[in-house]
Amino acid sequence: IPRRVEPSYVWGEMLPVLEQIAPDALIVNLETAVTDRGRPWPEKGIQYRMHPANLDCLTVAGIDVAVLANNHVLDLSEPGLDQTLDVLHAAGITPVGAGRNIEEAWRPVAVDTPSGSRVLVLAAGTTSSGIPWTWAAGERRPGVALLPDLSEDTVERIAAIVRSVARPHDVVVVSVHWGGNWGY
Repeated sequence: IPRRVEPSYVWGEMLPVLEQIAPDALIVNLETAVTDRGRPWPEKGIQYRMHPANLDCLTVAGIDVAVLANNHVLDLSEPGLDQTLDVLHAAGITPVGAGRNIEEAWRPVAVDTPSGSRVLVLAAGTTSSGIPWTWAAGERRPGVALLPDLSEDTVERIAAIVRSVARPHDVVVVSVHWGGNWGY
């Protein structure tokens, strides 16, 4: 972008559409770190970073939840993830799918709706999308909610997490980051 523009610029014609639709929850896959810290992850060919000063391009859209279970959230290593989590929380955008430990990374988030129901969001990724195994969140290690495979046992594990927090009439969204780019 050759000149300074308003934060809404990156959305093109989408913001009036979103306003007209008025979704109960606006959920995005935020496939970048939001940081001015950290070092690029070693031996990773492509790193994405958004400077925290540009966060207004997300808040202008009224985003409720940012899915972080993807192959770029740790591009600037653990300090970058830590700042990403802090910046999103401070802006009122709830991160899901990555965290400071395994419990936080796998914790679903709930968005209350005007009707009194909730949109419940859980996010996880797979190595097939380019998420390294070393990015998996651990008991004392920040990282991504990383699926071991796409088996029925894994699906049951996800279902158990959802059942543990779901209420009647919740709408459940499970975001899975999987597969290679530009394919089916």
